[in-house]
Amino acid sequence: MKRSIALLIALTLLLSCASAMAENMYGKDIQFSGHTFGETFAQAIQGIEVDSVDFQDGRWPVTSRKIADPAYMYIVHLTNRDEAAVRYCFSMRAGEQTVAGYRAGVTMYFYYPDADAASRFELGRAQLNAGVYDFYEGDAKGIYDSLKGKLTSLYGEPLAVTEDANEIWGEIAYREDMERADFEREYREAVDRCKATLVAWKSSTNGGMVVLVNGFKYDTPMTSLCYLDSRADEVIQSLYQSTSGSGAANDSMEGL
Repeated sequence: MKRSIALLIALTLLLSCASAMAENMYGKDIQFSGHTFGETFAQAIQGIEVDSVDFQDGRWPVTSRKIADPAYMYIVHLTNRDEAAVRYCFSMRAGEQTVAGYRAGVTMYFYYPDADAASRFELGRAQLNAGVYDFYEGDAKGIYDSLKGKLTSLYGEPLAVTEDANEIWGEIAYREDMERADFEREYREAVDRCKATLVAWKSSTNGGMVVLVNGFKYDTPMTSLCYLDSRADEVIQSLYQSTSGSGAANDSMEGL
């Protein structure tokens, strides 16, 4: 009898949490300003002054958490055994613009839709999965507080206000060749280094997310505003898993 009551209470709490989360979901599409998730690189650069295109970040899957969670950015190599032989993701710097009254650097993130496009280096076919505004000038905490208020007025109460990114993305899948304790220790060290607070909103219609971040990136105080296509994460992850380890042969004579 006691066990049945305990299970009923647990189920009630779970349903209450799910109901609260559903109520806080934004009822319209969330998109990066002036763009649509999934649009091609060729479409995205129309009317934009491109500063640079960076392929270095594409060694690992550039999923929404990799983009928005500063601590995960530091330890993403611990979740992937090998660097990908093909880089399926890249980013583009698009100068600066004024956002909500503040100057911000603009970075847009893309992924190739398939291995063929990546191997042929077909930039034009790559698809947009995120746009980020980085606010480095002025009072980072003051900008964060201001943006949080404005975003809440637009999207309603957030799904999460937290220092634990697992509340937004769930637990990290760590590498099989690592002890969980070792992985968690390194992640906690990264969390302590970044000291980040994350505020998240999510669309119930297209899976778009807004994540506001205040903390440290490369030991510099910063506030970032990330617009993310969470539905692209599975596609990106599967592209990297399909070539996992393909560049790590024991008989490699690389550099000879």
